[in-house]
Amino acid sequence: MNEENQRRRTRRRERPVKKKKGRILAICLAALVLAGAVYGVHIWADYSGSFQSSAEVTVKIPSGSSGRQIAAQLAEDGIISHKTVFYYYMRMTGAGVGLKPGSYVLRSDMSYAEIVEALSAGSEREDVARVTFPEGLSLREIADLLEEKGVCPADEFLDYLDTADLSQYDFVAELPDDDRYHRLEGYIFPDTYDFYLGEAPASVAARFLDRFEQIVDQEIRDRAEEMGMTIDEVVTLASVIQAECSYPSEMANVSGVFHNRLNDPANYPKLQSDVTVFYIRDEILPYAGSDTEDFYDQLYNTYVHNGLPVGPICSPGEDALKAALYPAEHDYYYFITDKDGNFLYAQTLAEHEANIRDAGI
Repeated sequence: MNEENQRRRTRRRERPVKKKKGRILAICLAALVLAGAVYGVHIWADYSGSFQSSAEVTVKIPSGSSGRQIAAQLAEDGIISHKTVFYYYMRMTGAGVGLKPGSYVLRSDMSYAEIVEALSAGSEREDVARVTFPEGLSLREIADLLEEKGVCPADEFLDYLDTADLSQYDFVAELPDDDRYHRLEGYIFPDTYDFYLGEAPASVAARFLDRFEQIVDQEIRDRAEEMGMTIDEVVTLASVIQAECSYPSEMANVSGVFHNRLNDPANYPKLQSDVTVFYIRDEILPYAGSDTEDFYDQLYNTYVHNGLPVGPICSPGEDALKAALYPAEHDYYYFITDKDGNFLYAQTLAEHEANIRDAGI
């Protein structure tokens, strides 16, 4: 009798375990089905271009690229999300055979079929302008060059940058609310770009800002934080370095002079950089009017304004950005260039005045 009771109790204990295991299995299966469905939706969105942003990106397909390399390049540039899926799409449809090397302006919301069609047509289009923007151009100069090349009207481009909501870019959202002349001066990254003739200012701006976001990566952000600087301060200082010095080999030394002054505000409250005065004279007053000179002097003129100007004064290149973050370590507080472009550095005002005499300027 005791043995029978024992067997019954054992059977009663086993039944709930079986039910619990069944529930766990059902949950796991449901999770797998749900995960598969979600993944399937992602693949469909990538394949069809549905629910994707419509940013335009210049994609360069090198000569001799394989199907896998093309898929990888498209994924790296943000045109597709699933390079393996795209690769097998090309294989199954035979589309990879007719793809041509070149530089293409593609949108991130294009379907696989549209991408293949564009890459098959070739990039030698008559309505594409390739424009190179040297380091150190002002925003007005960049806008004028766009208009000269037939891309978009200068004033429309400037107005878009000054007024559009571009807070999807972290570096724009982080900008202080101040009275700088052009909100995005310094953030239109100098490089070579392909544009459509008559392209909308919004997509032109996206090309520049996407490139800036690519250059100012996490490494730069980490270094800026280590230096106790915001990204806007880095770009502002880099723009002054760029305008003062066109030689990458000297940029770290010039940066060191400015950092020494910024780190000793009691003795050197002002940067005293001539290029900030030139920016007011050449880039602001001809458009804002001479009656605004006093106002902008208080913001940009580093003989009047303490520390950095209110914002960048030109578009710095990567060398200047790195120089702003990695200044040379020295004890100089002054510099000047002679007639041959040689940089002369000094620790004291007396030494600086002697350099001026020696430079013959």
